[in-house]
Amino acid sequence: MTEYVELHSASAFSFLEGASQPEALIERATELGMHSLALTDRNGVYGSARFHTAAKRAGLQAHVGAEIAVASFGPRLAPPKWLPHQFGIEPARVSLLCESQTGYQNLCQLTTRFKLRERGKAEGSALLRDLQEFSEGLICLTGGDEGPLPLPWSRAVRRQAERRWRSWSLFMVRATCMSNCSDTRNVRKSGGTRLPLISRNLSSSRS
Repeated sequence: MTEYVELHSASAFSFLEGASQPEALIERATELGMHSLALTDRNGVYGSARFHTAAKRAGLQAHVGAEIAVASFGPRLAPPKWLPHQFGIEPARVSLLCESQTGYQNLCQLTTRFKLRERGKAEGSALLRDLQEFSEGLICLTGGDEGPLPLPWSRAVRRQAERRWRSWSLFMVRATCMSNCSDTRNVRKSGGTRLPLISRNLSSSRS
């Protein structure tokens, strides 16, 4: 059994980003010998019930969460122009994982709060004050290129982040891949902000 745990997978409920049904993700995780898996669909917990049920039947631990767009963090890093898949300007995202029933309730209230502000489908995003209000019971992962950290930080922004995130269970993500490549941008920022660091596979279940 592998000790690796994927904390950033997406199901087909994340349109154009995930292709597999929640049950298929659990089935593949079982084949790979994983003991647990996290589902972080975009801006919602749409597949979490099916994901949790399939994990329970397979004897795996399901970590429920969501990848939340946060307008207060500014735009996410755009892909290089030579890549065929491009997208418009989108808010940066962070992954929120539930560590308790309170966390799950807060994640549901958080997504409901900003979706009520949507003017059109899939246009909603949270604000920093929403994250602060519903932070109890949630673990925040800063993310890779979809997160707020790949863009340049000024010293003032760094101090502001430290102050605002002090009450969070916050982890900074370093992206790695099977060929031993590594994204060191967040590693450097981790040292400057004194945040704990975790590694994540670049070739995650997001497509």
